[in-house]
Amino acid sequence: MVIEKNGDGKILIYYAIGYFVKNTEITTDNQKNYPHRSSEKYGNFIEANLSGANLSRADLSRADLSKADLSKANLSGANLSKADLPKANLSEANLSGANLSEVDLSKADLSGANLSKADLSGANLSEADLSEANLSEADLFKANLSKANLSKANLSEADLSEADLSEAGLSKANLSKADLPKANLSEANLSEANLSRANLSEANLSGADLSEANLFDASLSEANLSGADLSEANLFEASLCGTNLSGANLMNAKNLDRVFPWRGCKIDKLTKFPDNFKLPLNVIVVNGELPKNVKLADSCELKEKGGVWRVVQKERFENHNVDGKLSENVKIADNQELKKTKIEPGK
Repeated sequence: MVIEKNGDGKILIYYAIGYFVKNTEITTDNQKNYPHRSSEKYGNFIEANLSGANLSRADLSRADLSKADLSKANLSGANLSKADLPKANLSEANLSGANLSEVDLSKADLSGANLSKADLSGANLSEADLSEANLSEADLFKANLSKANLSKANLSEADLSEADLSEAGLSKANLSKADLPKANLSEANLSEANLSRANLSEANLSGADLSEANLFDASLSEANLSGADLSEANLFEASLCGTNLSGANLMNAKNLDRVFPWRGCKIDKLTKFPDNFKLPLNVIVVNGELPKNVKLADSCELKEKGGVWRVVQKERFENHNVDGKLSENVKIADNQELKKTKIEPGK
């Protein structure tokens, strides 16, 4: 590929297609002189064949690359901010460190692409194919990934805070140490995904499939997991503080006894636990109705306060009575009796 500027101030990009060479003009009106044209597209590459092209560090911001073929192209460090790439083919392309902020990649093919450390903040990736793509340490803040295919993708340490991943396919994806606070993962498929040490605080995971997922040391505090499937998921040292588990399926979930903390975690009669699971302290039970196969520890009881039912420690009574008068709900065992004893001060 050859890039040059002619005397009229227009950039000419020459690229090979088969045995022919074509050129494409990019109008380069000075944006400083025309600030009102902030939405103008500066290049027309619709359906262009740029397969295998070297566009490293190229400035393609606001370019129209709709349906373009950029498969296996080198776009590392390129500026594609606010560019249009719907239905573009970027399979196995190198986009590491590229600026893709606010880009339109809806229904694009990015399978096997390298997007490590790329800026995809505010990008539209709805229904895009990102299977087996490398998005490690990528910035996906407020990105739209609804219904995107991210199966087996590497999203380790990526920033997905407030991103829309509703109905996305993330089966077997690597999301270890990823940031997903307030992300929308409703109805997403996260089966067998690696979410170890991920931050999912305040995330919406309602109806999500987390079966066999690894949630080791993950933060799910204040997250919504109502109706989610957590069967056979690993919850070792996961935080469920304030988590909504109403109607969630935790049958055969692993290491529930090692979850900490449970404080303020909400369940209802439709929440499914392993048989004979004993609810820990401070779990909130909607309407005080326990799931059928759940028990309370002998030292615990359900207590209502302000309309909220919570698992609490049973009240304990001292082994002596000051005035010999028992509370109405207290009885003495058949083999015991009340006896008056002098207690010396300080003892």
